Amino acid sequence: MRSFVRGLIALLMMGGLLVWGGVAFAQSVSLTAGTYVVHQGQTMRGNIRIDAGTVDVRGTLDGNIFVKVGTVTVSGLVDGNVSVGTGTIDVTSGGRITGSRTVGFGEAGIGPSMFLGGPMTVHWMGGSFLGWGFSSVLKLIANLVITGLLITLFPGAMSRVAEDIERKPIEAAGLGCVGNVGFLIAILGFTVIIIGIPIAILLGIAWFLLMIFANAALIWWIGRRVGQTAWPAKSLHPYQELLIGTLVLTCAEIIPVVGWIAAVFLGLVGFGAVLRTRLGTNQSWWPL
Repeated sequence: MRSFVRGLIALLMMGGLLVWGGVAFAQSVSLTAGTYVVHQGQTMRGNIRIDAGTVDVRGTLDGNIFVKVGTVTVSGLVDGNVSVGTGTIDVTSGGRITGSRTVGFGEAGIGPSMFLGGPMTVHWMGGSFLGWGFSSVLKLIANLVITGLLITLFPGAMSRVAEDIERKPIEAAGLGCVGNVGFLIAILGFTVIIIGIPIAILLGIAWFLLMIFANAALIWWIGRRVGQTAWPAKSLHPYQELLIGTLVLTCAEIIPVVGWIAAVFLGLVGFGAVLRTRLGTNQSWWPL
């Protein structure tokens, strides 16, 4: 009996080592930044998603690869689709991709001895032509319309928030971080309680509206700063500052890696300024 138990344990351990050793395993990988390698001899079943980094497939991947910014190198087999927002797809000799290959901004290298199944699409911008370029244009228009409307309806409040951003941006960023975390915790907390779901929905709507107001004030502040720097002797119209701020922010956000980091930081600054100025009113949140 003991020998049977020992044999069973040894068999289980051997099976675990084989799977761990890379013969075959099933999982999906999601990384913000870094490098992921499917080693030679491994068979992975699942998708790989990386915001900024490199994927190197030397073995077999039964799934799809999504990389926002970076490089995908295939010397083995990818039984699925490969999509890169900004970067390259490099299929070395003997490498094979059975699905589609999509490059937003970059190149897909194809050597003479490579077997490539499925269509290959290389677009100028974005995951498709209606990807980054189209979404950026839509965002630019939305920012122009919303910010212009808020500047027209609440010029004083918007100006006070922009001035607060100018005075203490670092403190505003800290308060914005705390405020976002607080809203998230409150929403999740009320969601757990069934009777608290309506409150969670109201908090979510309030959070969304505050973010819109903060983004508009941030755009106006950027337009002011650029205008003062570029034309120090000239006073620009608020709508001119709006146009400049929208263009600068939109162009900055599409810069790989750096763009989204700057956008997150500036978003925190704007949100913190909105909280600190009480939506630009400088009055108490609670009328007591």
